[in-house]
Amino acid sequence: MHARDARKRGRPSNERTTRECGNFCEHGPAHAVRRALVLNSYAMPQFVIERQVPGAGKLSESEIRDLSLRSLEVLREMGPRIQWLHSYVTEDKVYCVYLAPDESTVREHAQRVGIPADRVSAVRRLIDPVNFS
Repeated sequence: MHARDARKRGRPSNERTTRECGNFCEHGPAHAVRRALVLNSYAMPQFVIERQVPGAGKLSESEIRDLSLRSLEVLREMGPRIQWLHSYVTEDKVYCVYLAPDESTVREHAQRVGIPADRVSAVRRLIDPVNFS
């Protein structure tokens, strides 16, 4: 909820719920990523995980949902030290963006879910067109 919307509803502008700006942010993926980076830029690094998943682009909605729910369950078990921001599905790979204290936590999550984490890369900078317009 943005500050102006909070004031209209009679709530302080800094009051947010997890549903509004957590792993399931209703403002869209770009807002969730920017918010996570602002809130966690010093506390928790961001990682991009490359996963080899042959046929990933042909997975059904049901298969994607089942995998996502399994991942979310493990995230709940591991606690707030790791967060899933979003994923990109291509033909034979899935690229996931997570916040975590270190690479070993990301790999532990993958192992517990039973999904590959072929390459885990720490994000050094986030750039987008807004930075240059």
